[in-house]
Amino acid sequence: MFNPPRFGKIPSRKIGLFPLLLRHAFSDRSIVMVTECLGPQPFHGRIVLLVNQHTASAAETITGFAKENKLATIVGTKTPGQVLGGTGFKTGHGFVLRIPVVTFHTWSGNTLEGRGVEPDFTE
Repeated sequence: MFNPPRFGKIPSRKIGLFPLLLRHAFSDRSIVMVTECLGPQPFHGRIVLLVNQHTASAAETITGFAKENKLATIVGTKTPGQVLGGTGFKTGHGFVLRIPVVTFHTWSGNTLEGRGVEPDFTE
């Protein structure tokens, strides 16, 4: 089973990023970032995210996270399921080969790629 390294706290000062960089820069690029849980907040349950077929990439991952953790009500149409991150390689003669290198999985193990996020309420 693949078990990538984890880090659970983003340094509060920029200088704190250097040890994190040194620890992960020369190893396999896969890491798991575990964010700090601050518990229930007064605004939880009072947020509405409006989504449609153009809500892709980072906007889609935020929507998926908010829906899975019941942090917001999702309104609109299903998102496109386009969350892969890629990198490009010049192949010569002006061509670039773009290859997916990263995807997003929710804490429940679901992937949004090709599936999207279903809104709680549709238009």
